[in-house]
This record gives sequence, structure tokens and C-alpha cells, in this order.
Amino acid sequence: MNWESIIKALGLSTVCIAAVAWVAKAIFSQLLSKDLEKFKSELNTSCEMQIEQFRSHIQLEAQKRVIEYSSLHTRRGELIADLYSRLSDLDESIQHLILKYQLGQYQEEITKEMPMIPTEIRTDLRPDEKKMLEKLTSANLEFWNFYKKKKIYFSTRVCDLVDRFSGLAFFLESNYENVTFKDGAGNILVNPKVQEVWDKASKTIPQLLSQLETEFRDILGVKSK
Repeated sequence: MNWESIIKALGLSTVCIAAVAWVAKAIFSQLLSKDLEKFKSELNTSCEMQIEQFRSHIQLEAQKRVIEYSSLHTRRGELIADLYSRLSDLDESIQHLILKYQLGQYQEEITKEMPMIPTEIRTDLRPDEKKMLEKLTSANLEFWNFYKKKKIYFSTRVCDLVDRFSGLAFFLESNYENVTFKDGAGNILVNPKVQEVWDKASKTIPQLLSQLETEFRDILGVKSK
């Protein structure tokens, strides 16, 4: 039995029936509206909570990345400082040897006449020359042993520059005693072939060091004026 049957059974008029039906509908609509608003409120609250949780997660991950990058950047900075210190020591040894070579070259060119086809016989190195060669050899070996295990931290360009720098240092140390030779008469002369390559190497090394300094400044974020 529905509401209309009940009302008719009670003898109420059609107007009363319509009024009761409207009231019932209004009550149902109000209840439905309240449930809908409650659902919307709960949905908004849930969404806000999820958004806040997601935002917190993103911020946490971002902080982790910043810490990781900062640690890596700090490590790279320490390595660059150490690497550059060793580069400086190596360059100092090279420059000392170059100076000694140049002084010897000038002296021999002033007092001797270079033959066209020399007979190459190595000359004995003086004690001070041997000491400088040993220092350069030791510095280059120590530098290379350190660098080869740390190459992963540096760009291919930096590695290329360092490889060339160390290679030229090795060339200078291994060819220094070939710069001068004795001819058949025992005269000490300058080897023209070694001299040519040596001069190119001694000019290239400062350029490589300057380029490495620029690369290191870029990595460290140091602005060049």
C-alpha cells in the first residue's frame, strides 16, 4: 500500500494528497542534498589530503636530490682542488726543466755550430739535471696514478686536456737527454729534431693548463671576469 492509498483510505482530498506528496519529496530532496554536500565535503577533504601528501613526497624527493647533488658537487670540488694542486706541481717541474733546457740550448748555439747530419751520441746529464728529471718523473707518475682512478668525475673534454698535458710531460721527461748529443769529434750540439718537438710541447703545456683552469672554474661555478 502506498501513501496515496493510505491517504484515500483516510478520506483526505486530492489537494491534501498532493500536499503530502510534495512535503515527502521535499524532505527526500533535502536529505539527498545534505548527503551530496557531505560527500562533496569529504571528497574535497580527501583530495586535499592526497595532494598534500603528494606535495610532501615531491618536496622530500627534491631535498634528497639536492643533498645528493650537493654531496657530489662537494666531492668534485675536493677532487678538482687536489687534481689542480698536483697539476701545479707537475707544471712547476716541467717549467724548471724547460728553463734548464733553454739555457743549455742557448749556450750550445752560441759556442757551437750545428752539423747538417749529426752522429747522435747521448751526453751525460749533470747532477742538477738528473735531479730535475727525477722530480718530473715522480710528479707525473704520482699525478697519473691519482688521475686515472678519478676520470669518471670529469667530462670527456677535461679528460682529453689532462691526457694531453700528462702525455707532453712524459715526452719532455723521456726526451730531455736526447736534446743534446756529441758529434764524431766529441762536440756537444743541440738535436734539431728533438728541439722542434720540444719547443712545440713547451708552448702547448701552458695553453692546456689555461684551458683546464677555465673548465674547473665552470664546474665550480666561478665566474671569469
